[in-house]
Amino acid sequence: MAPAGFQSGRSQQSRLANRGGAPKAHKRLHLTPLHLLAFSFAAGLSLLHSPASPRWALLAPLPAIVSTEAVVADVVRRAKDAVGHGWRNGSRQIAEQFGVSHAYMKTVLPRSDPLGFEKYKLLASRYAELTQEIRDAAGTKDFEAIVKRSGREQEALLEEVDRVLEQALDPSLRPQLSGTRHARRGANAAHRESTGSASSSRTSSGRERSEHSRWGLPPEKRVQSVRSARPEGSQVRHGDSPGVDGGDAYGIELTPEQRLERGSLLQRLVLVSYRQRQAASEEEATRLEETKQRLLHQLMEFDARVQRQRYEGPSSFFNREDAMNQVMEERLRREQHVAARMVEAEMVLEETVRSLGDARAVLTELEAVPGHAAQIRERISTKLDELREATAAREGCVLDAFILSGGLENETQNLVASARARGGESLGRVRTALSRCAAGVNSLDALIREVGGIEDPGLQSRAHTYSERRHVMQFETAQIQAAAERIVTDMEVKQLQLETEAGKLQEVVGAISEACLAFFKKEEERLQAVSSKVAERVTPLLAALQRIFETAAALGQKQDLEAAQAAQQHLGRASAGVDRLPSTALPPAESVPESQEDTVEFKALKLQKELEPIVSEVSGVSTDARTAERQIMALMAAVATLPADAGTALATNIARVHDAITRAEQGVVAALSQAQAQVSVVVSKARRSRQAAASFGAFRLMHPTSWPSPHLRNDGARLGQMNADARLRQASAWTGHN
Repeated sequence: MAPAGFQSGRSQQSRLANRGGAPKAHKRLHLTPLHLLAFSFAAGLSLLHSPASPRWALLAPLPAIVSTEAVVADVVRRAKDAVGHGWRNGSRQIAEQFGVSHAYMKTVLPRSDPLGFEKYKLLASRYAELTQEIRDAAGTKDFEAIVKRSGREQEALLEEVDRVLEQALDPSLRPQLSGTRHARRGANAAHRESTGSASSSRTSSGRERSEHSRWGLPPEKRVQSVRSARPEGSQVRHGDSPGVDGGDAYGIELTPEQRLERGSLLQRLVLVSYRQRQAASEEEATRLEETKQRLLHQLMEFDARVQRQRYEGPSSFFNREDAMNQVMEERLRREQHVAARMVEAEMVLEETVRSLGDARAVLTELEAVPGHAAQIRERISTKLDELREATAAREGCVLDAFILSGGLENETQNLVASARARGGESLGRVRTALSRCAAGVNSLDALIREVGGIEDPGLQSRAHTYSERRHVMQFETAQIQAAAERIVTDMEVKQLQLETEAGKLQEVVGAISEACLAFFKKEEERLQAVSSKVAERVTPLLAALQRIFETAAALGQKQDLEAAQAAQQHLGRASAGVDRLPSTALPPAESVPESQEDTVEFKALKLQKELEPIVSEVSGVSTDARTAERQIMALMAAVATLPADAGTALATNIARVHDAITRAEQGVVAALSQAQAQVSVVVSKARRSRQAAASFGAFRLMHPTSWPSPHLRNDGARLGQMNADARLRQASAWTGHN
């Protein structure tokens, strides 16, 4: 028997006769096995030497009943899926699990939720990778473990897709997806059973038992019940694309060798594309591009070989209607895909324009950063000049609490840090906006390249418009990036100048602190010397004042005793009728007076004269002590601004000096006051006694015979008694006080 696709004309006539049709002669079309073999060989050679896709001139000589457009469209679709669109394979598999088509997914999702569609693409890409891992592991010793692991992860991915669809689709679209979760789980169980046919019977039975215990139905009955619950229109949808698992995309069943060959080509192509996107140099990218083109040629050659095998079969060789249906189906799928990509291009364009606006706004903020840093530098420079002038005028020490306590240094550091943080924040925002712009431009470029291969005037016009806008946005992005680089350079220079100026200010502040600390120690030593001098001056003054006080106290006691004796004598004579007063109180006119140096009044006046230089000396000591106290208080206030480790010991020593000076000054002033009071009392008593004696003597001279009359005698006796009592009380009081 002749092989399929190479039957003779007689067999064809007999088959037509069996179908009830009359045999017809083929005048314009006469194909032989030799012709088909020649055309197939020529098509393979053309694919090997073609740069991107098969030439139409090589496919034109094929029979008219063979749909060359479907062949080329299928090959192009396979190549596009392999180059950066691996998620489509996973999407076809996921859509099959949900009972919808891949075209339905990629048309409805972008319109409802663009972000959800991007997430769906990531999930579909991962699903395809897991499927490819299972295929690559066929025949290996780790096949069962890989099937288990990948099956669990695919189940989790399907659950995540279900959540994405529930969040993304409108309520009007949700009834079409009702009950898909249970059906998907049943289909996954059946898929794992069919894929992992090499697994052990115990694993399969365990999975069936777990599925049965989870849902209460066997997998085949569960799938049947879910499918029967769907509407009839949801079983087969227009635009469904078969998966790439077992050759359904080609219309035939692939052999294990063909599966392995195609999976290896796709895996190598994805790996090369990924490495090309991550290439660090132009040479490496060029080399990877050549490798990718070579793999594409091999993949297209494989697709052409499989399609040739398909169209050479007897079942579809004369099936022109099926070929046309496939062409229309592929065209509809392509139109839906292009519409979805156009919607995505519009969204990408809007997002990129928004990112450009954000980049311009942030660039304006970034332009103000160097000026802000320059202003801070001017403030620091002005303060630095002021400190230098102050240190030159005050021998390096500036008694400023804000400087000595570290406030100026902390403020400078905060200003420098705020300028640096402001620049870093603005620069980070600019870079984020520019990265979003670059990502949008790259995405738009990829969309334009994808749409550019479709021969549609409307699409080409839109693609041209997008390309022009892409060039404009790319130019604006480059301008913003160049301006940002210039601003960053200027900002770094200004920041470096600011940090240099701040470092100079910190050095000056450190020098001021050291100079002030040395000044404080020097002042402490000087005040200790002042305290020693005050103590040296106060010691003799205290001794002199003590001597004067004791002398004055003795004179006062002597006056009191003499007055008491005179009062007693006068009282006795008055009561006895003596006609003259006692000589001690009222000396007679003819009695001889004492010498002037021996009188109490003379001695008291002498003590008073001795106090005059002492008063001047004490006044000088008090003035010096008060001056030193004021200096000490100012110094202690300045020392309080120093750090605790440097100012505590210094403040303790200065306080000790202050206490010593204060005690010395207060002691000498108190001694002076006591001595002055004692001398004043003695002088006052002497003057009153002298005045009384002078008045009585003058009266005695005026009335020598009539003294004393009886009445005056009695009055004198009474007055003498009173004076005697008073003098005794006064003498007792002074004696006890002294």
